[in-house]
Amino acid sequence: MARAFNIREGLTKKDDWLPERFFQPHTSGALAETAIKPEEFKKAIMTYYKMMGWDEDGIPTKSKLEELELDWIL
Repeated sequence: MARAFNIREGLTKKDDWLPERFFQPHTSGALAETAIKPEEFKKAIMTYYKMMGWDEDGIPTKSKLEELELDWIL
């Protein structure tokens, strides 16, 4: 329901992205010189969408809403 509400209010898959600083390497600590790779992060987002029953734009599918008995949201 939260995702459907957010979609209705204008959020898109662009809003699922991280700030640019997350894709830059850390300078110290346990993860020094480690950064998130944008292409891997995009794959992770798409995997998450599939696991949640959302389409490629991050919108809950009709079948998933019916499965959860939330088809009235459509």
